[in-house]
Amino acid sequence: MKAVLHIDLDEQDCQPFHTVVNKAKRQHCKQCKETGIRYDATQLGYSVSQYIGPDEYKGSCIGCYWYDPNEFNKQISKDYNKKK
Repeated sequence: MKAVLHIDLDEQDCQPFHTVVNKAKRQHCKQCKETGIRYDATQLGYSVSQYIGPDEYKGSCIGCYWYDPNEFNKQISKDYNKKK
């Protein structure tokens, strides 16, 4: 297998995770595809399971916590008004 170097990648396009987090992500994604049920972020204390899409895995991971944790947090908190 040949490694591919993407010089045009922006740092924002990458999600650097600790090895333990990478393993957890890999396991949750594997389980999702095997069972057909998407990861439920309420297990981590969030108020929603996914920010978009159904609980059933239908070929798309968008909206799942593990797909993009930063985007997940951004989406579920976009209507939050912090008291000053």
